[in-house]
Amino acid sequence: MAEIPHHLDEEELQDWLDALDGLSRERRDEGVREILRTLQSHALNKGIQLN
Repeated sequence: MAEIPHHLDEEELQDWLDALDGLSRERRDEGVREILRTLQSHALNKGIQLN
């Protein structure tokens, strides 16, 4: 796994990564793309910049 920035909780981040792995197994690439696009859109609508 990549180095975790100090401001992120390692356990919480691992939970998110595990969830993404599960989504990948169940829904394949398209399911992962769909949820990531939805999350990105939600973040942008809340004014959260992703760059």
